[in-house]
Amino acid sequence: MADSLIATLASVYSNLRKPIAATGFVVKTSADERVTASPTITSGSGAPAAAQPEGSLYMRTGALPGSPSLYVRRSDNKWASAESFDQVNWEIVDDMFGKADTEAEHAWILNSGADAQAIDPALDNTQAGGVWQLVTGDADGTTANDGSQMVWGDLPIQLDSAGGDVFIEARIRIKTAVTTVSVFFGLTDSTGLEEPFTNSSDTITSTATDGGGFLFDTDATTDEWWGVAVDTDTDDTGNAALGSGPTADTWQILRMEVSNDGATVRYYIDGALVLTLSGAAGIGPDVVLYPTIIACATTTTSRTVDVDYVRAGGVR
Repeated sequence: MADSLIATLASVYSNLRKPIAATGFVVKTSADERVTASPTITSGSGAPAAAQPEGSLYMRTGALPGSPSLYVRRSDNKWASAESFDQVNWEIVDDMFGKADTEAEHAWILNSGADAQAIDPALDNTQAGGVWQLVTGDADGTTANDGSQMVWGDLPIQLDSAGGDVFIEARIRIKTAVTTVSVFFGLTDSTGLEEPFTNSSDTITSTATDGGGFLFDTDATTDEWWGVAVDTDTDDTGNAALGSGPTADTWQILRMEVSNDGATVRYYIDGALVLTLSGAAGIGPDVVLYPTIIACATTTTSRTVDVDYVRAGGVR
């Protein structure tokens, strides 16, 4: 039995050693198998050994509650515990469920156009998990009459005050037909009723001075989500269609990540990276920006947009 078990373990080790090594780590069994230039993974009950390559990991077993248990070898040849990493992350999620439908009870500023059909976004707790519902007007397709907008007024973001990337994410669906409608999700510099960006015949117009995000506008020739950005009234030269658009009554997850200098912007749809803007304007880093979602009819037909949740986070 013992011989059989040993043979089995030897076979497992032999099969796993190469794929593990291919990831950049080394499985150490003897001195002749160690590659000092490659990071290693080791464990023990005491302090980590000093002579380990940069990027190596050490798991301290049996550590007391509250004491460091995971260490990484830094480029200065020192070990850093998980508790001493310089990066501190923050994140906030609003999934809409169970909130009272008044501005005094939540963090959102609600805006709507002058048309009677255009209403302030309202909470719909009859849908699973609760959603915000934006209903546009049906007057003339202008924002002033037909817009319905929510702005996360209690979450001001200034990119150059962050210690690293900032992200915003939302789960959104156009509940009605995806024709004659404009929808934007992203960051903007205003809390008043405003479409930060519009698209006519594949020409982007930025109303916001600083901001960026996802734009779907059926006045465009290419009816897809577009990645857009503006810095101090200079539109990013890389503003572009993202390869796919929304489908009626179908949820999508839109996520945008922005570097703290505003120069690099990454756009994701349902987890897939679809566009990176870098080095050409980007998003204004030195102004206060707010997450926002706005829907507007582009003709005289009302449209409805649901927002299931909004997330934001970054590095301090």
